[in-house]
Formats: sequence, structure tokens, C-alpha cells
Amino acid sequence: MHTTTQWEFAAYLRADTECRPYAVILLNQPLDSRHWPLLWTRAQVRLCADGGINSLYDATACASHSIPGAVYPEFLCGDMDSALAPVVAWFEAKGVEVCRIADQNSTDFEKCIRRLEHWEHEHCLTESPVSLMPIIVLGALSGRFDHCMHAINVLHKQRSARRIYLMSEASVAFLLDEGEHTIHVDRSLEGPTCGLLPVGIAHATLSTTGLRWNLDGADTRFGGMVSTSNALDQDTVTISTTAPLIWTVALQ
Repeated sequence: MHTTTQWEFAAYLRADTECRPYAVILLNQPLDSRHWPLLWTRAQVRLCADGGINSLYDATACASHSIPGAVYPEFLCGDMDSALAPVVAWFEAKGVEVCRIADQNSTDFEKCIRRLEHWEHEHCLTESPVSLMPIIVLGALSGRFDHCMHAINVLHKQRSARRIYLMSEASVAFLLDEGEHTIHVDRSLEGPTCGLLPVGIAHATLSTTGLRWNLDGADTRFGGMVSTSNALDQDTVTISTTAPLIWTVALQ
């Protein structure tokens, strides 16, 4: 019997909607999304990846560095080659745990995930992937292209462990593993533009409903057909894929 994986990212964007506990990781990019204050304050755990702490400091400068809801990150992780020393000291004085990790074989993003895994283990949340918190990654689709591709690589590496949502001001992206998926969208917050991207795979056979231009057993691959600049047509989108794909949708 096939099971269908359910998705509803928009629940995180609605203040009046209850959602399961999640973590936020802030990468080293400006905080330019209008959704970030809500996502930040509602998170159960907040982590900054190295220079992401500068972005948090800058984003709150106009309010005398008053973080929304007076909620500071629990952790700052990285080799501290981007975080400004006075900013680190300022947050450390506020009780933020600074994890200085010199390992050059992992990125600051991955260091944050490792620290979150340790936190989950401390709180007995590592019994199964169901209990692992989803992660919303702010700034993951902005800035340098190689950083964006690394973030997508992390989606592939973590796909059997937990859900990770990559965000920018303009869009959100997450990985759909092979199988059947139902995505519940809120067209007051998401769309209309969306896409299905065969990143990191040779090809996939893809069928959809709920889009303006649906696919029926289509072969998708780079160098062939890729469904970019598609559009939401209904509040429920179904996707069947034979290999992992990246789903992306515009944010309003």
C-alpha cells in the first residue's frame, strides 16, 4: 500500500495556525523576508551560522537591537571567520551559546545541524525521524550560487532524516523524495509561480495535478524538460515522482 506524504509549509507563515515544533537556522545573508519575525519567534530552537549573527544584529539595529519578542538565538555555530567579534560578544552576553568549531570539512550550515542534533539528543527527540524537528533555513536561496547549491545538497543528504525548507525573500524550496506527495498551499501566501526541479538526479518520471500546466508521466531531466515557471491552479497539488525532486514556490 502506497503512502502519500503530506506537506503544508504555509502553516508556518500563519500566526493563527498551530504547527509542529521546528528549528530556524539563519545563514550569512541579509534578513530580507517579511516572514522572518514570525518564523523566528515561533521556533523552538534558533541557530545562527557564523556570519548570520551579523545579519540578525543588523536587522534589529533600527529597534536598538531588540530582537522580536526578545527571543535570542540559542546557538551560534561556525569557525567564526565571518561573525564580527563585537557582535559575537554582544550576543554571548545575552546568553547565546557560541560553538566555535574549526572543522573545515563541513560548512557552518552543517555545523548548525550537528548542534541541533545534539540538542535533540539531550531532549530525547532522536528516537525516530518523525520526532526530529523540521528546519527552516533563512537566507539559503540568496547570495552565492555555490552556497545555494550546497544548501540543496544538504536537502539530499538529510532527506531520510528530517524535513528542511530553504527560504529566501522570494521563494521556498524543499525536497520531495520518490513517491506520492500532496502539497496543501495557501494562495494568499504562496505562488502563483512554482516549479519542479530535477537537481541531483539523472531524471525522473513525473505526474501532477493542481498546476496550470500539469504533467502526466513526463520525463524530467536537465538537458530535457524541466518544469520551471509553472503556476498554482488549485489549493491542493499532487505530485508523483520516481526520484527525488526539488519543489519550489514563490512567496508573497
